[in-house]
Amino acid sequence: MDSPFFTFSNFARSSPGCRLAAGPGEGSFSGVALDSRLLPGSSSGALFVALRGERVDGHDFVAPALSAGAGGAVVSREAWEVRGARWAGAFPEKAFIAAPEPLRALQDFAGSYRRSRLGSVRRVGVSGSSGKSSFKSILGKILGRSASVTVNPGNLNSEIGLPAALLSIKPGDAFGILEMGINRPGEMELLAGIFAPQVGVITGIGAAHIGFFGSREGIAREKKNIFRYLGEPREPAAGPGGDNAGFVPGGDPFFNFLKEGVPAPVYPLAPEQTPGFLRAENLGLEGFNLHFKAGSVRLGLLGRHNAATALGAAQVALYLGASGEDVLEGLKGISPLPGRGEVVRGPVTLILDYYNASPESFFGGLEFCKELPWAGRKILVAGAMGELGGQAAPLHRELGRRIGESGFAGGFLFGRDMEEAYAEVGDSGRFYHSDNFSDLARGVKSLIRTGDLVYLKGSRGTELERLKPVLEGCNV
Repeated sequence: MDSPFFTFSNFARSSPGCRLAAGPGEGSFSGVALDSRLLPGSSSGALFVALRGERVDGHDFVAPALSAGAGGAVVSREAWEVRGARWAGAFPEKAFIAAPEPLRALQDFAGSYRRSRLGSVRRVGVSGSSGKSSFKSILGKILGRSASVTVNPGNLNSEIGLPAALLSIKPGDAFGILEMGINRPGEMELLAGIFAPQVGVITGIGAAHIGFFGSREGIAREKKNIFRYLGEPREPAAGPGGDNAGFVPGGDPFFNFLKEGVPAPVYPLAPEQTPGFLRAENLGLEGFNLHFKAGSVRLGLLGRHNAATALGAAQVALYLGASGEDVLEGLKGISPLPGRGEVVRGPVTLILDYYNASPESFFGGLEFCKELPWAGRKILVAGAMGELGGQAAPLHRELGRRIGESGFAGGFLFGRDMEEAYAEVGDSGRFYHSDNFSDLARGVKSLIRTGDLVYLKGSRGTELERLKPVLEGCNV
């Protein structure tokens, strides 16, 4: 944040049962810190919120956080009763807030206190089974060409990260764009209640996290809650852009369901709906040339699915008041983030797409590789997909069928669930299966040769980034 504008007493009064336990109530803090390792630095002067996780208890890091520059700490009432006197004695100048549940207190402060003071800032929420991080980033770059925009960094998109990200939105911003990710029933309802998006985007309903929801229908029902607050009246100083609205890909099978009963228009995302868009020219590993009436720009992202994401972001940006020139300048220079379709060139060309893998993004990557002209061999290294629950077996079998049709000369399928895919590949003599990383690394190293194109794709749980140094060694 540019300047501190919260007080400890503001925070203490915002949540039921929360109280200032010690320290200067009217002292100010500039934001919140959830990890003591990020202090000092940009979070110096922040309020440290002690959260309990499965493996780590934030209360064990209160003292290090305060020593590193935090202005105060939010702790549980239980922890305060046991350790409060020691903390207050060691840090008499710091503020301590005791709450029944620190996470709930953070959510209440962000939603009830902070959001109500954002004035004319247009709140844009982005969710979806895949592509939401790219959509959010591209939308922010386009709108940021001519307006002040805050976009939540990294993966601050959950019930913990989103309220912290909301606090980073400045009253002088024209737009606050927050990615909203869910992995359990009820979570989108919670996130929407905190942020109350005035413009909501669902990039699509796929099978990501289907293990937590049981079906795509269950995912669609939960995602739809991002539209719950679209009917709320806007501030008198309405800010930029059109009326409150939702956006969903027009070809999504759940489009009509997601549109039904929403208290604002829900528009289809589609290239033909993007004002001024003329055509896309596929450049393979160079991305796309996107042609608009206002001019042309090269998009450095691979695959039709990523081009659709960029055009969808352009469509929403134009709805919110961006110009054609903003679109061209915002799309210029966009390139894949590390591990998200990153191209590494050399004697062996690598496509590193191992940051994550929903079925939809996996299918899109396979389609891209199938269409890509290449003089040498195409080799696939595919890690299992995660969080699919009871759908893991059929979705991996479908993946195996698509791998068999994608034109790869061969490759490796890694992870226990990939046994299902391996059984469906067809000519399995081209492919090998293993759930042992050492075996995988040796096999890949022995298979790869000069002139190959290697596509790495897998869920975070498979940690395929461990193969990067092995493959880079082939380029020496």
